[in-house]
Amino acid sequence: MMLISTFFLLKDSRSLKRAFIALVPNRMFEITLNVLHQIEWSLGAYLRGILLDALSIGVITTFALWLIDLPSFFIVGLIAAAANLVPYLGPPTAGLIAMFISVMTRGDFDQIPLILFVFVVIRLFDDAVVQPLTISRSVRLHPLLIIFALLVGGQLFGIIGMLFAVPVVGVFKVLLTEVLAGMKRYMPAYDV
Repeated sequence: MMLISTFFLLKDSRSLKRAFIALVPNRMFEITLNVLHQIEWSLGAYLRGILLDALSIGVITTFALWLIDLPSFFIVGLIAAAANLVPYLGPPTAGLIAMFISVMTRGDFDQIPLILFVFVVIRLFDDAVVQPLTISRSVRLHPLLIIFALLVGGQLFGIIGMLFAVPVVGVFKVLLTEVLAGMKRYMPAYDV
């Protein structure tokens, strides 16, 4: 849902900008245009961060499954990358597929504990390191702020809150910094 809505916001950004700017008083035109540009950049950066996270998890999964000699490790890595585009779905989905492939090709359950271990480590690594670093760099937010936003979003609104937490914090940061900077630049009487 987040990827689709971000895509359409970016795709239709020009018409949305024109409609919004038509409502803004003339003296606020430059500030508004700058804020809208920064928000568009932030949402695009968030989308790029999610794609980079998915690619990273796909590569890590492929390499880990190659190390434990799972048949079709490359396909499972691709599935992990694609499933990781939906937050919190990547490693568990790929883990189930890897276990299924292992049981079907080997005919036993001997490799299941190792596969579970690999995907728990990948999931923890993704949640604690890869997501905060890739997304924080792309949206220019500190990794701790992203983790805190995810925790607050999850506590207040559950999974939906976690999905929208980072883009909302990114947009809020843009609004706050650009409006304050714009007010200093274009309205010196309001010495902020």
